Amino acid sequence: MKRREFIAGVGGAAAWSLAARAQQPPRKMRRMGLLQPGAPPDPLVEAMQGRLRELGYSEGRDIAFEFRWAEGKFERLTQLATELADLKVDVITAFSTPAAIAAQKATTTIPIVFSAVGDPVGTGLVSNLARPGGNVTGLSVLATELAAKRLEILEEIVPHASPLGMFWNDTNPSMVLSAHQSQDAAAKLGLTIQSIGVHDLISFDSAFAVVESGRVAALLTLIDPFTREYRQRIVDFAAQQHLSRTISDIG
Repeated sequence: MKRREFIAGVGGAAAWSLAARAQQPPRKMRRMGLLQPGAPPDPLVEAMQGRLRELGYSEGRDIAFEFRWAEGKFERLTQLATELADLKVDVITAFSTPAAIAAQKATTTIPIVFSAVGDPVGTGLVSNLARPGGNVTGLSVLATELAAKRLEILEEIVPHASPLGMFWNDTNPSMVLSAHQSQDAAAKLGLTIQSIGVHDLISFDSAFAVVESGRVAALLTLIDPFTREYRQRIVDFAAQQHLSRTISDIG
């Protein structure tokens, strides 16, 4: 084959390839709603976005994110979930039990994928773990089932440390279950728990006052988005009081 014919052939093949690509329908842009109880940046959100990139999804090309951050104000989750439902996003990802419950109330048709949920069955998010049913599914951290194990570990660290002070968010349905499970487990271990609900900075002041009064020997903190946001404050306070502490799974 002459050089001129070869170049022409290659050029024609390239032109045909470009024309074929141009005729292919563009990828449909998918919209993902992200309902987050905290504020950015968030490692769970960043990890999810990173994994989507690994799977070939490019923001702005075939996927768009609709972020809704409650910034620690759980009462805003219902409104934010409704906004995402009204936008008719393709899927809603909900981080934490309160966010997942808000999303579930906002739509029965848009798929909802939750993560960092303590007890999806106990809080009514799914009918059972094997067959969630409805439009909701996701990952559970089994926070309530681990209540006894956490107390056993604390007992090993600080033998006979009773009574225990237990900080937990009393506005989070998953933490209500975890608190009850912890109290039941403590009774079986012969420990006494003083349950101290927290949900804002004022309640933290009251909780700290109980500990400072000397009525608890060790501190157990059930972690959810609210207590996680103030975990450094809790750690610093526990250190000042020379208290041992353990942390539960997120819920």
